[in-house]
Amino acid sequence: MSEPRPPESDESAAGEATAEEGTQPESGNGPAAPPDPPGDENGSAASSSPDSPPEDDGEDSVNKTEMTLVEHLTELRNRLLRVVLAIGVVFVACLPFADELYTLLALPLIERLPEGSTMIATEVASPFLTPFKLAFITAVALTIPVALHQAWSFIAPGLYMKEQRLALPLLVSSTVLFFVGMAFAYYLVFPLMFQFFIGAAPEGITVATDIGRYLDFCIKLFFAFGIAFEVPVATFLIVSAGLTTVADLRKKRAYVILSAFVLGMLLTPPDVISQTLLALPMWVLFELGLVMCRLYIKSEQEAGEEEGEAGTAD
Repeated sequence: MSEPRPPESDESAAGEATAEEGTQPESGNGPAAPPDPPGDENGSAASSSPDSPPEDDGEDSVNKTEMTLVEHLTELRNRLLRVVLAIGVVFVACLPFADELYTLLALPLIERLPEGSTMIATEVASPFLTPFKLAFITAVALTIPVALHQAWSFIAPGLYMKEQRLALPLLVSSTVLFFVGMAFAYYLVFPLMFQFFIGAAPEGITVATDIGRYLDFCIKLFFAFGIAFEVPVATFLIVSAGLTTVADLRKKRAYVILSAFVLGMLLTPPDVISQTLLALPMWVLFELGLVMCRLYIKSEQEAGEEEGEAGTAD
């Protein structure tokens, strides 16, 4: 006969029960599900760890780009409005003196007209519209520095420091050269050219120039000489951009002189005097541009050598 089995203690029974509960699932035949991650107050689980970067849905970047573009367009609009406002203010100031401005413009021709000859107006509205047009063109010419300043202020943030140092002197010099070209045409070219034209008139022909055609003629020459006097700036920009060198331009000097006379023939009336008076300054200004380029290259080389010596010393 077998001996009776001793009763199990309460502690061993509780341990076995605990082991059975840990090995058996609560329901179903599958393994036990892992514990739920800690959630927020509403019980929802966290979707990502705090170290993971936020997802970029693309919308924010597009909006930022659009806002940046809108800001640039707004700034451009404001600067254009400032230029237009400056032109309007100067035009209103010049309008009461429109007749005096036209008399000053016509002075080189009036002083050389034959005795008893005057300028005429062939259209009904010319006596009013021509001085009005001259006042507006004068306002545009006088506000060129304002327009260049606004353009410079708009593009300056996008330039490197080296480009910013060059841009401002180039803008100032181009403005000064443009006005010098206009003054050269008025004080030197106009008197010689009108003297030649009036002296070449056949006998019995009365010279009576229309005021509207004279204004158009003067505007054309003003812009021709103003642009021609930008040759030093253009030469400097070509060399500094690396498109050519000073040595190559010096070798092609003959072609430059020929091109200057061809441009003088195309931009001025068909006479030798005005053509020569435009071609010769272009040649001289081309040589001035070469001198500016040599000085700039020399200064850049000296600056590079100084930086190299400072780096070696360090």
